[in-house]
Amino acid sequence: MTAKVTPDEVGRKISEARVALGDAHLGDFRLAIDWLVREERWAKPFVDVDGQTQQFSNWKDFCGKVLGVEPAAVTGLMAQFPQTQELCQNLDLASQPDLEERGVFGKGRPNRSDNITSNGRGTDSSYLARRLRRDCPELYERVLDPEDKLTAHAAAIKAGITRPTASIFIDTPEAAIDGLLRRFTHDQLERALAKHG
Repeated sequence: MTAKVTPDEVGRKISEARVALGDAHLGDFRLAIDWLVREERWAKPFVDVDGQTQQFSNWKDFCGKVLGVEPAAVTGLMAQFPQTQELCQNLDLASQPDLEERGVFGKGRPNRSDNITSNGRGTDSSYLARRLRRDCPELYERVLDPEDKLTAHAAAIKAGITRPTASIFIDTPEAAIDGLLRRFTHDQLERALAKHG
């Protein structure tokens, strides 16, 4: 059971985080963010430096308007606190906008050679998480669960949203074959080559 905290206490901790970040005292910043994120205190009402009570329900808004940084920056700074870093990453994913419903036309993909496009589609993890949230909520919940250890990419493969990929060297045919042999047997490759004969 979490002890009840007052809006003044939350406000003081937020102020500590802002001052620590501004003064580049990252250790103090990390401790303040850890305290704010672990029990979702960042989403509770708090008294700001002007004595006004504020409250945010969206992590992106909280980071931008209160801390003055992007959520990804907070996540990156929390590397020494892996559990809190994961919570920050999940809060960031949850604050991403929803995708359009299936069948609603969008801008399309202007450049077919790039699988990560400027309109927020492709293979990047925030897009995959939003696809999972829309199309496979049960897998999305598993991605958010820190105990599950399921990544957005692995969940997207399970859901059929994307296919598994691997990088191989293609500077010589031998290098390409070596890369393929790490994934497939010799017989599988011979059968595939025979089909393309």
